[in-house]
Amino acid sequence: MPRHPPYTWVAAIVLCAVVPPPALHAALAAAAGTLFEAAPFVLAARLLPPGRLRALAHLGGCGCRGGPLPGALAIPAFALTWLAFGPPVALARAILALAVLALARVAGAGRATAPVEHGDRGPGPLVDLAGLVPATLAAALARDALVPVVATLAAHGGWALAIGLPLEFLFGAALGLAMPCATAGVAVAAGLRGTLPAVALGLLGTSGLTRMRRPPPLGSRRVAPPASDTRERPRVRLAYASLAVALGIVAACAPPGFVTPRLLPIVGLGALAAIAHLRAAEPERARFLAPAIMLAGLVLGSPVPRYTADATALEGAFAGEALAFTGIVHRHGVRTTLERFTITCCRIDAESTAVVLARDLRARDGTWVTATGTLVRGPSGGLRLAVDAWLGIPAPRDPFAYR
Repeated sequence: MPRHPPYTWVAAIVLCAVVPPPALHAALAAAAGTLFEAAPFVLAARLLPPGRLRALAHLGGCGCRGGPLPGALAIPAFALTWLAFGPPVALARAILALAVLALARVAGAGRATAPVEHGDRGPGPLVDLAGLVPATLAAALARDALVPVVATLAAHGGWALAIGLPLEFLFGAALGLAMPCATAGVAVAAGLRGTLPAVALGLLGTSGLTRMRRPPPLGSRRVAPPASDTRERPRVRLAYASLAVALGIVAACAPPGFVTPRLLPIVGLGALAAIAHLRAAEPERARFLAPAIMLAGLVLGSPVPRYTADATALEGAFAGEALAFTGIVHRHGVRTTLERFTITCCRIDAESTAVVLARDLRARDGTWVTATGTLVRGPSGGLRLAVDAWLGIPAPRDPFAYR
């Protein structure tokens, strides 16, 4: 298995023991979605020849831990930060990553670099992808486990928040250090932003900024793998074939809730990259973990998270704006909302978007409705939708919306 900090597996096992099966199902879908998003970049970068070209190609990958550059500089991680948190946060993380890189080079000046096993190629894609699993599962499960705790602390206020918020931030920072992929770290932070903002802030502050490795010199001696490892190649090829099948299913059928449709062409290229690895597959450990998670996610599907009345309002909306919104009716006390989960990148960043209605609808709780109207200011100053017309609709095949 790839080398993770032991506490990531411990956290995942403990959380699996305390959360209900629906939460485990959601965590599995989140892990699968992250793998579908990351696999094309990991596989493509691995096809490039060793050397400086691969070091630069790391910028086109998902920012996996152990690369020669900080993961926060990877293009997918930077782009997702830009989309999810805005240009200032994305630029700040990039500047901080460059500063960390400069300090690391100064601190490492003059040190000898030991020969790298298997040349300078490092661990294979199956190991890199397997490295995403424990931290992603722990993050997805932690969201369900921590939300009730945070709600209790918020209800007490004062001293409870003074203790709880720093602990949340430290938990997020530790989770960011454990994240083996900067893009997954940003996606997790985006998913936690609405319910656990302190955890999201801590995660953004460390994910992809400190986990890196100095690139080996171009003349590194290549160490051949043990002869017995050659017997593992059929199994490795089977793992790559399974990976190609999973990626191909997503690219061709677009099962709802795993990745945004904008990534489907990239997922299709990832399937081709997995096929390209069949011929030159090298012995790897953790062969079947990532393909098994991806195929299991496809078989079980991506469940819609549980709707709550505490969902966020529409961003960028203003009073007087006409709005058409499709969502599920949810009542909480005297409030009625229409809610729908939105995916920015992959399943783990699914975030509830809701609009509070100015008046109740004669629709049953839990039914799907398409409503049109105008946004108005409510008694508390927040925006509400004054519905002019609405229509009950069957539950859509894809209950998610995509940014």
